[in-house]
Amino acid sequence: MRKFITLSLLALVGSVLPAQSTEYSVKTGLVNAQGDMVNLTQRHLGYFFEGGVKFTLTEPDLSLYVHAGHLTVRAKQEDLANNCDVKNAWVGLDLLYPVKTTGLTIFTGPTLNTFDVKAQKTGAYPDTSWKFGWRLGTKYQITKSVAVDAVYNFAEWTRFQTKDRLGALQPMAAYRPSWLTVGVSYTF
Repeated sequence: MRKFITLSLLALVGSVLPAQSTEYSVKTGLVNAQGDMVNLTQRHLGYFFEGGVKFTLTEPDLSLYVHAGHLTVRAKQEDLANNCDVKNAWVGLDLLYPVKTTGLTIFTGPTLNTFDVKAQKTGAYPDTSWKFGWRLGTKYQITKSVAVDAVYNFAEWTRFQTKDRLGALQPMAAYRPSWLTVGVSYTF
């Protein structure tokens, strides 16, 4: 499976070699945790940063965006709970479609995510391998260099038993984190 994912990503990146232009960008903003990410942290807000390279083709009028990033959502501090800090690092490839004469771009693409989840009282959970995810977003270009965007992300993670504050195992459950990011990017 890992060979297939690696070869697929290399094929997609190789297809942009005849790109007409290349742009580099950095982005930062807020994370709105949802679903299982909230169940683990008991918080909705966090932060993220991302960097990437955009390859623009002239025919068809599409672009590819290769990116990597990191997010953090800190645990809500509660004496009677064992909430978790959730960190996620990812790499991905988006297909961008600019909507003519509006400054708006719609994009979507796969991501590979690795999660670092650490419970306040009982320590880190073991699964940190790379997992598949997907994202869908929209970007609005304010100036030639500055844009704002909103992106919905979801990923698989693992199936495991969480622990309560005393270390007792809870029932087995599958965890599939999802989150919304709202950010500002600078292109150079």
